[in-house]
Amino acid sequence: MNPAGHAVALTLGDIAERLGLECRGDAARIIIGVCALSPGQSDCLAFAGHARLADALSSTAAAAVIVPAALAEATPHALIASNPQLAF
Repeated sequence: MNPAGHAVALTLGDIAERLGLECRGDAARIIIGVCALSPGQSDCLAFAGHARLADALSSTAAAAVIVPAALAEATPHALIASNPQLAF
């Protein structure tokens, strides 16, 4: 939130740069918050840290997901992290 109490929107590229993560997909995609992987929200960022979440990853409504490199191909918009939970 900014001082006026409004949500601050960042792009996926902004988040990648701030966290030192690799961005795959649309770096201009707007992110306004965070959400759970399932069901996800169309303007929010989620994370998936394990291969056992591949099914949820393929069906999430999240705008983008922080994932390890091994799961990067499972989603069109991703931030690649060695520890997705920590990055989240």
